[in-house]
Order: sequence, then C-alpha cells, then structure tokens
Amino acid sequence: MHDLTRRTVLKGTTALAAASTLSASAFTDWAKAWAQAAPWKPEKGAKINLMRWRRFVQAEDEAFMKMVNGFKAATGVDIVVTNESFEDIQPKASVVANTGQGLDMVWGLYSLPHLFPAKCMDQTDVANYLGKKYGGWTASAEAYGKSGNKWIGIPVATTGGLMN
Repeated sequence: MHDLTRRTVLKGTTALAAASTLSASAFTDWAKAWAQAAPWKPEKGAKINLMRWRRFVQAEDEAFMKMVNGFKAATGVDIVVTNESFEDIQPKASVVANTGQGLDMVWGLYSLPHLFPAKCMDQTDVANYLGKKYGGWTASAEAYGKSGNKWIGIPVATTGGLMN
C-alpha cells in the first residue's frame, strides 16, 4: 500500500489530466492494449447497462464518455449509460436490486451496495486484481467495498474526510 502524500495526489491528478487530453484514437489504442492484457474476456454480444449521476462538470462527463467509448471500441461490449439526478440514484438502484431487472452496474456512492449486499455480485476477483496491480487498498476502501470477506463494490476514490 502507498502512503498518500501531496506529491502522490499531484502526480495522480497530472496523470488524470493528461489522460483526459488524449485524443479519442489514442485513448482507444490504450484501451485496446488494456483489454488484451486483462484477465477477463467478454462473451460475444455482451452488453452493460450502467446508471450514473448526471454530470456536475461537463468536462468530467466528456472524459467519462471517452473512457466508455474506448472500452466499447477495445472490447466490442456495448455500454448503455443512463444519467439520473443524484437524488434518484439510490431509489432506482434499490428497485433494480429488488426486482433483479434493468441495470447491470450503478456508479454511486460507496455506501450504496451496503443497502442490499446480498443482491450485489461478488467482485472479489476484480478487487484482488486491482489491489495487487496498484499497491493494495486503504482500510476505508476495504470497509466500504466489502461485506464480510466479499467485495460488493469497487471504490474509485478516497475522500479526505475518511482519513480521520
């Protein structure tokens, strides 16, 4: 695991800014290289229905869709992104969890999977792969990503408030 310092935050932010400026073709090339090296291979005709909140910052939404389109081009997996208001994410995710129909993934707050942990797919293999590749997980990421010994969510960020 790595210590979080101002320098590592700046390096990560710089890398993210650089990645967001990649052209669509450069990002697709990067995604194709990632897809070839990834241990998971999608089945033919795979499709993902993803819900996330409506953008707060247009540049973030554009960068997100660039990643989605790069993944589509690299893997052939169709991704349908539904954007909802922040307040509607939890109730809509709860309906999907309880009916078993609709969405495949929800990009929400770290607490969301803990509302219905038995309905979440086991993501331990993905979390272990990412942890090994990138130097481990922080204690707060494990607390919010796991239910017992099973990963039910993959954290994408750690907030400063969790350091206390």
